[in-house]
Amino acid sequence: AFHHLPSIPTTTRILSSFLKPGGALIVCDFRRPSDYDPHNLPEGGEDLAKFKEMLPHVHGVTEEDMRAAFEGAGLVDIKMEHVSNGKVHGHATVVYVTRGFKPQ
Repeated sequence: AFHHLPSIPTTTRILSSFLKPGGALIVCDFRRPSDYDPHNLPEGGEDLAKFKEMLPHVHGVTEEDMRAAFEGAGLVDIKMEHVSNGKVHGHATVVYVTRGFKPQ
């Protein structure tokens, strides 16, 4: 789950550095809900809040941020595909896959 990482752009650059030319990086994560408010956690949210300091959790990644991370890593032919609908902590969201290639 990319959204648990402290720096999605840095991690994307590191992972892409291991790819051979023409190799693909594929990431599946969920879109950050537009109505997500970290200060308004659902019932039981107090338990989630305890871990906030230990885990840089942002509850999903916007498609714009994911695309920017892939582009910043020099990946090309970036495609995003909606694969499922769901809920995260009571908020409706979309699970999507992002794929990008290291240039030849």
